[in-house]
Amino acid sequence: VRELLPIHASSSTLLSMTLIFLINKTLGRNFLRRTVLVAPGEHPGTAVRCTPCRQPGRRRRADLGGYLHPMIVIDEVRLVLVRHAMPVIDPAVPPGRWQLGPDGRAAARDLRPLVVGPAYYVASTEPRAVQTLQEIAGRTGVRTGAGLVEVRRPHVWSDTSTYRRTARSYVEGTLPDGWEPHDRVVGRFDRAVARHAAAATAQAITLIVGTHGMAATIWLASRYHLEPDPAQFWAALRFPDLIEVDLLRGVVRRPGS
Repeated sequence: VRELLPIHASSSTLLSMTLIFLINKTLGRNFLRRTVLVAPGEHPGTAVRCTPCRQPGRRRRADLGGYLHPMIVIDEVRLVLVRHAMPVIDPAVPPGRWQLGPDGRAAARDLRPLVVGPAYYVASTEPRAVQTLQEIAGRTGVRTGAGLVEVRRPHVWSDTSTYRRTARSYVEGTLPDGWEPHDRVVGRFDRAVARHAAAATAQAITLIVGTHGMAATIWLASRYHLEPDPAQFWAALRFPDLIEVDLLRGVVRRPGS
């Protein structure tokens, strides 16, 4: 295993690869061929077409991160991000506790035909994300992960247009007072996707992640070039919506968009 790693590989990376090697040897499956370690700031070979947010000559008001953490990219995984359905909005309740009503549940069920074959479902711990995936998954269980929650921010009620202006500026790179820094969003989302992608690939099934508009966009923008730009990509997301991600080739698309 050491011969497969760069000389500067960390002990934790060596341990991870050693475990993969032992699993490969024990189960007789070619895990090493299917697993590529992506170090911070690097791409796993010429097949990858993702564009980190930091580009020469391009100035941003906030650094959205690029490759902040080593991430295991498994080339046979299919990743689908699901932006939750429209919840019942209650100004007296923080958004993280909003739930879906009948219309939101029906809209989520409409996405079920677009998810083909068996899948591994994991959602943000927020009820609107969990309930959206439950409607899509049917009888299949839905796991939850705190790393997939929406951007953390103060609960200050404002009209829709004011909120969307603030949220859009955040996606563009500004950091309003009290809002979660972009690099923290990217870091926790990275770790959650890596962990569940490994589990989904071990079962040879699609990974379906139930999450939120800003968190998903910030994570995608840190790894890929979103067209036409992250803010417009976020603004175009529907309630609910699907985002297909090819982790190895860096291709991001919204079916039906």
